[in-house]
Amino acid sequence: MICAVVALLLCRAGMLPLYIGQRMARFWCSTAGMVGYYLTLLLWHRKKRAFLDIACIHQTDPVLKAEGLISMGAFLKNSESFLVLWDTTYISRLWCMFEMAAFLHNMGLGTHRDKFLVVCPVFVGPAFLLGQLGLNVVVLAFLVFVEIPFFPWAAVFISGLTFPCFTLLTDLMLAHCRSIDTVQNQVRRFAIEDSLCYCCSCGHVDKRTGVEMNCDRKPILHCITAWFGSVEHFETVVRGKVLTALVHQLANNVFSYQRLVYALCPVIWLYMDLMTSAPDWEVVVELSLSACSYYLMVLPSLALLVLRLAYRLRKVAFPGWCCNLLLSTGLVAVGATAFAICFSVSAILAGLSNRHFQSHIPANAAVLAVTTVVALLLWRCLPVDAISTPD
Repeated sequence: MICAVVALLLCRAGMLPLYIGQRMARFWCSTAGMVGYYLTLLLWHRKKRAFLDIACIHQTDPVLKAEGLISMGAFLKNSESFLVLWDTTYISRLWCMFEMAAFLHNMGLGTHRDKFLVVCPVFVGPAFLLGQLGLNVVVLAFLVFVEIPFFPWAAVFISGLTFPCFTLLTDLMLAHCRSIDTVQNQVRRFAIEDSLCYCCSCGHVDKRTGVEMNCDRKPILHCITAWFGSVEHFETVVRGKVLTALVHQLANNVFSYQRLVYALCPVIWLYMDLMTSAPDWEVVVELSLSACSYYLMVLPSLALLVLRLAYRLRKVAFPGWCCNLLLSTGLVAVGATAFAICFSVSAILAGLSNRHFQSHIPANAAVLAVTTVVALLLWRCLPVDAISTPD
């Protein structure tokens, strides 16, 4: 974002050319934003400390490993938050389930668990990255065709680029929503004797060295008894309160507002590119108000509505991938229709504002105010998705 802002200021100061040949160069902010975003993603190192068990507990020395396992309670008690990199095998791993249950047991399983428990499926990073790459392509295409009439040809071209990308992402969201039911069924049947340890899965022999490994199950059971009193109580906690926290995270917080705003960065870069050639500061203000409306309010709220609708339709399954793809297409069509309605209303208000006030600022300010209220109501008051009843 900083790189895009710098590019905007340089363009407004005349230090970057607005024309290359006879063609307007409306790409500086998007290009700078993309370069800065991906360089930060690859090179930035967070200074926040993290405890990763496989890296922090000795894996070859049996004495040090046993001491690390026994000391796990101290590590959990001194941790401020717990990040779960979720995949379908997580529930089957005894050590992982103990860590999450013990952390929640220590921190409390009340209404504020979202502050310290974060469940992030492993597909989320690649999905957001691919989605943003697709959005970058669309933004650059829009900037290329911005000088031709938006309707019909530019709209058709941009829709042709965005619709397949959004359909695939929606299909991925549907698959995630359906997997939540599978997770619930697995956790409801959770039993320690069915859980796996890495040492047991490889026959207590290190595959790389051939050296015999000590079994982790005994120290884990010792920790479980120390924390929960008994194995039975631990299983009850996992099937009850841990299940509630886990499903709440997977159903409601995977596609959070913050993550959606990060993924939608190309939208604000697009508005910055349009500001580079704005004839006066009044147009800059108009574009700024519109950018806030669509980037921060409209698009995240539409994504939330499509996500909630996808969760409601997760049990609708059709034979064959074509029918399921049609369902994903229908969800995208719902979002696109809602966006078109919002865009049309904004255009009508802009026309009325220009007629009465000779400016689009009042209309854009009104749209921002209304969309802010609607977004707050949706993100704060829309009922969250909860545990479903067993089939």
